[in-house]
Amino acid sequence: MRSAFADHYTVYAVERRGRGESGDAAEYKLEREAEDVVAVVEAIDERVTLLGHSGGPCIL
Repeated sequence: MRSAFADHYTVYAVERRGRGESGDAAEYKLEREAEDVVAVVEAIDERVTLLGHSGGPCIL
């Protein structure tokens, strides 16, 4: 999906907690994943379009 948008947008792919190389908190909670997405969106500091697919967000 990233490549379809990358020609027209800056794409940020968020790696979910406990997946790939990301770490996880001692106690897993879905709410923490939502907090992670909010933190990334706030760090971008401009208007974004947020897409999600199969449990993972893609921020444009």
